[in-house]
Amino acid sequence: MPPGTEHRKNPMSDTTASGRFWQLDRFTISLLVLIGTLFLVALVSVVANRDQTDLEALPLYRTDNSPEAVVYNGYLALQRGEMDQYEKLFAPERWEELNEKDGDMLFGYYSPGTFGLKVVDAAVDGSAAVVTVAVYRTDNRGFFGLRSVQADQWTVDVEQIDGQWKLLNRLPQS
Repeated sequence: MPPGTEHRKNPMSDTTASGRFWQLDRFTISLLVLIGTLFLVALVSVVANRDQTDLEALPLYRTDNSPEAVVYNGYLALQRGEMDQYEKLFAPERWEELNEKDGDMLFGYYSPGTFGLKVVDAAVDGSAAVVTVAVYRTDNRGFFGLRSVQADQWTVDVEQIDGQWKLLNRLPQS
């Protein structure tokens, strides 16, 4: 140190003075307030979106005897996990045949609140029909609880047996 400068303190090293260490400039305070506000908004958004999914009621089974209804009821049974109801939508011998061929294999991603179905078209030819459906899946795990929607479109073969429409194959699920 040059002579005569021993008594001067370095202004940058003045953090040891009482109270000086915790003093913040306006920019830092503004930044901390902004971060805190964004955190609160995110928390409110997640809580609000989570509560909305609990309010959605499950749809009801359709009671009409139509190709569209049997396909709709099949997807609804899968969504609810009601495999006995799903099995009733097949002719008994067809259900047994499918189980012998593929085993009792049911897979998929349907659970309450994650599924929507739209019947796009139904082409009926006597006792056979082809139903085109769009299946919508929602995912509520997005950023801040936002929902993403994915749609798949399939055709499903149905057949009228003893006056009742029945599924010929398992419903596409993935």
